[in-house]
Amino acid sequence: MIDVIKDYLAPKRFGVVAYICLIVHFLCGLVFTAVTSSLRAGEFGKFSCTVDTGSTILYKIYVEKTCYSRYEQAYNSPLPLYGFVLLSTAIAVLVSVIYSLGVSSRVDEIDKSPSGSEEPAATDGGETNHGFHVLYFYFLHLVVRSIFGVLFSVLQYTVFYPKGFDFQFSCTLPNSDVTQIGNKTSMGKFNYTTTSIACENSSASEKWLWSMIVCVLNTAFALIVLCEVIYLSRRLPILDCRSVVGWSSDTHFVTVYLLRKRYMRVEVALTSMDDNTPPVHSTPPVHITLPVHITLPVHSNLPVHNTPPIHSTLPVHITPPVHSTPPIQSTPDTSIADSSIQDSIDFYKHKVLDASLTSDICYAPKVDLDHLYIDVVIHTERARHKFSKEMARHEIFDVYMLVPESSIRLEEIKDLFYPNEDTSGKTPHIILAVGRPGIGKTVLTQKIHRDWANGDDEFYRGKIAFFFKFRWFNFEELNNLLLKTFLRYGTGLSEEKFESIFEEILKEPQKALFIFDGFDEFSGDLSNCFEQSQILPNDPTTCTSAINLFLKLTNGNLLKGATVVVTSRPTTERFYSRIYFERSVEIIGFTLDKIEEYVSRFCENNGRSDLKPKIWDHIRASSDLLNLCYIPVNSFIVCVTMTHYLSDPRNDTGALPTTLTELYSTAIDHFAMHHNRNLDETSSEQIHKDLQNLAFRGMENGQLVFNKQLFDAQMKRSGLVNSLSNPIFPLQMQFCFIHLTIQEFLAARHVTETLAPNEIEKFISTHIESAKWYLVLQFIAGLLGEKTKISGSDYHDCIMTFTKSFSLQTDKTIDLNNVGHVLVMKCLREVDDEDIAKQVCEKTDLNLVTRISGCSCDCDWAAITFVSKHLKNLKDLFLQNVIKQDNHFLDLGKFVKQRCLESLTLDNGGNPCSDYAKKHLFDNFRNSKCTLSHEHAKLSTLHISIQMKDEYMSNLCVFIKNGKAIYLQRLNLSGNYFTSCGISQLCDVLNDDHCKELRYLNFSTNYELDSEGLGMLCNTIQGHCTLLNTLIFDHCTLGAAGVSSLCQLLCDERCKLNVLSLEGHYIGDKGVRMLCTDALRREECQLTDLGLSQSNLTDECIPLLCETLQDRNCKLKKLSLYCNKFTEEGKTLLRDVEKTEICKARGCTLYMENLLL
Repeated sequence: MIDVIKDYLAPKRFGVVAYICLIVHFLCGLVFTAVTSSLRAGEFGKFSCTVDTGSTILYKIYVEKTCYSRYEQAYNSPLPLYGFVLLSTAIAVLVSVIYSLGVSSRVDEIDKSPSGSEEPAATDGGETNHGFHVLYFYFLHLVVRSIFGVLFSVLQYTVFYPKGFDFQFSCTLPNSDVTQIGNKTSMGKFNYTTTSIACENSSASEKWLWSMIVCVLNTAFALIVLCEVIYLSRRLPILDCRSVVGWSSDTHFVTVYLLRKRYMRVEVALTSMDDNTPPVHSTPPVHITLPVHITLPVHSNLPVHNTPPIHSTLPVHITPPVHSTPPIQSTPDTSIADSSIQDSIDFYKHKVLDASLTSDICYAPKVDLDHLYIDVVIHTERARHKFSKEMARHEIFDVYMLVPESSIRLEEIKDLFYPNEDTSGKTPHIILAVGRPGIGKTVLTQKIHRDWANGDDEFYRGKIAFFFKFRWFNFEELNNLLLKTFLRYGTGLSEEKFESIFEEILKEPQKALFIFDGFDEFSGDLSNCFEQSQILPNDPTTCTSAINLFLKLTNGNLLKGATVVVTSRPTTERFYSRIYFERSVEIIGFTLDKIEEYVSRFCENNGRSDLKPKIWDHIRASSDLLNLCYIPVNSFIVCVTMTHYLSDPRNDTGALPTTLTELYSTAIDHFAMHHNRNLDETSSEQIHKDLQNLAFRGMENGQLVFNKQLFDAQMKRSGLVNSLSNPIFPLQMQFCFIHLTIQEFLAARHVTETLAPNEIEKFISTHIESAKWYLVLQFIAGLLGEKTKISGSDYHDCIMTFTKSFSLQTDKTIDLNNVGHVLVMKCLREVDDEDIAKQVCEKTDLNLVTRISGCSCDCDWAAITFVSKHLKNLKDLFLQNVIKQDNHFLDLGKFVKQRCLESLTLDNGGNPCSDYAKKHLFDNFRNSKCTLSHEHAKLSTLHISIQMKDEYMSNLCVFIKNGKAIYLQRLNLSGNYFTSCGISQLCDVLNDDHCKELRYLNFSTNYELDSEGLGMLCNTIQGHCTLLNTLIFDHCTLGAAGVSSLCQLLCDERCKLNVLSLEGHYIGDKGVRMLCTDALRREECQLTDLGLSQSNLTDECIPLLCETLQDRNCKLKKLSLYCNKFTEEGKTLLRDVEKTEICKARGCTLYMENLLL
């Protein structure tokens, strides 16, 4: 039966509602027919009549049969209930089957057409694609079904069963029948009068119930189908309704409504490719290959499958289909009353939602733009430490990853437009979004555009969006145009449809939402543009360039009150800093969990879910790859490359690439093999050389977009090139590389393959200071590393050239905030040769480095550790708020195992990390064995703040027991989770005199450390750490017992403590009383600096404090009392004490409420 249903009632021939109703009706009909048939078969057995007790059985049977026959005539005529149920169901199914068979061939034909697209023209003598055979037939069958459903409900109670089904029935029989059968009189005469007999039908109530259910369901199905009839009637082309846009053809209707697919209507227009005067279209032509087949991966411009990417063979006009996506669920904006304006806006919104994929955003088949994710952080100011003019940061990967503590995280894209602390509670109108290449700037702008069209948030209601790419501004045709023309290009609408929108924007400019993507892609003279925009009049009827109109919009000289969103790379900061942005944001990229999610989606969308564990495990195991993947485009390239390797049985995971150069080399080779369209091996090699030359020339001239004259037919077939869709001049074809990083890699190949070694040295020296060449230089370093493995030392001098720009300050410190320092280390990492790195570190200024400090972004970390292990004179490694991810700990663990230092600071700034990463670090730390022979193998300062728990203390203790901390003078274990148990382990080691030189000890912000732990620590200090002069015990859990232990320690004649900090303990007046009485006023106490801020002190303790400060045994010179509960009167007493002669003589200073008293 299922096969029959599939053949005669295929789901693809019906709408969802109609098909569900049909199937449910059919199934209910079968069930109800069976039930009512069963009732009918057993009804006579439940029918009984009351007769005289003296009557015979034969008489009773006769009466019941006769009365039941009369009951049937009264209630079941002319059709039994089961027959009625069967008939009402059969009619609905029959009508649907007739319709289904009538449209089956047409629907199947449309279903099999490529991408659900429509043929461009009708075949000779064939049916035109613009007919409505299926639509009207479907509409008619729904009308018939609804009519029959209502008709059967009416007939049920007017014709078939007007009396219902009574439980009690009075049956009248003539006495002649009675006496004839059983009650003959003794006289043998017949009685011709009638007798009334009472009968009951026990199944009557069940029949009434099922008849009601049948009636309700028939009515319900009819009404549901009728609602669909009403919905369709408003969209029938024959009615020419203007309120709702209908379907354009049968293909449109079947594709969208029945097949529930995306509809694309394609009309071929064979126009000349060389025509430089493009016609004006309501929607710009896009050059694609027919049939359209788009299978592209997430977040990238690079194809994954063997299916070629969009390619130009015919100029094709893509006319946006009406309602090819679900209708926009929003009522017309009340603020836009004019119907013609609303019609134009609705058309524009549908055009945005139905737009084909652009060359700079591509997706896998199962991924939609609305489901992309972007990690955006709002900076409360301009984040000058990231984009200062002096630093000239490179646009690729070298912008700081560290986010200011005061920044606000954006949870949703719509939050860009709402006020927050960074805008002082005011709604921002001019917004800047900065991000490095591949980070998701274009995705952000496209998402905003679609969110507006979808009406996803209240902010978008009443707005009209305009979308621009700055690369368009490089066209000569955009150097002289009116504001009206400029804005129309931002919509792609015809002049007719745009007219009403322009008038509305002029009247109410606050309704405009301008989206400008890629400020860095404008190749003109921005300095001159800023000056021109100030001179030119602020008149919308004056012709000027597109960039000048942009500047006037952002400065509020035109359409003041409009909302403007601008995206850019950070290298144009010196230009966009001249524009006042009310909000500045930075797109940070993927976090660790987002990278894993991306890998999972990539594998799933490309049908290789089995590769997800292998790819993710390899990425996670390599800090180099993991650091690369926080940039989405790198995540894509990594996934493409890993998929290629793992799908090839000749490769194994041991050969997978880890450096950026290896990764891009493999990716280029992969695309050359799988995505160069119709190119043989010889042609492909020559095309790559041509593209490398073009990429290099483009980098020299700052050119990202190239005219079609520079690309021959074979170059256009390369999988590394995209044709640009230009909505302004669609026939003026342009091309670009699928991503800027691809262009930079090809440019680097051009340098290494065409220049001699001495010329490469000169090139590196010339461009090492230029930000736009940073990534190219990294690729050059990696390619030179590959050449040295083949040709020996021919290119060693070229690699050494990278370090000639390396200059140290007098403190001999590598500053991770210095882009030049980091670039050298990143280039050495790309060379990927330990021997060369070692040689460079010995023969250059790197040999003088004694300290590394500062902050770095995630992608720099692998390079830092790679180079640091070869710095023989490195003594001090200061990494604060830098170690953010597990792979950082893994790299650092390898480093500390091979090196020893005088000073090591590891503070991850509270960033969470796994227990596995910490264990790995401490296992290496405990088993460290320096491989260098030098004199500074004496660790004197150790600062570890990485949220350690007690179990890690044992590793630290083993490290100390092994003699690695004999010269340790400063131990800082703040910011961890140690308890008394962990302190006990440390005290056992210190009691064995392994750290006799210890002078500084810091256990602050170990919140679970209590008085018991402090007591054990005081006992150890008292007997074995007699040189200790500083103890920091802030923000722990100190009670009265802990204060008592401290007093005993301070009064011991062996104690040398000068500095004691107990901030944040709330020891109260009682604790201060103990300190004053039992320690500070004792001659043995040597304390000169005491911190009691946030100690919950009141005026009650002030008299005792005053007496203590004036006591001749008290040696305090500094007393911190911030954030306590003193009154002004109490503070006055403390000020007076400070002015006494004895306090002045001692140089005593009190600190309260951020004021020096």
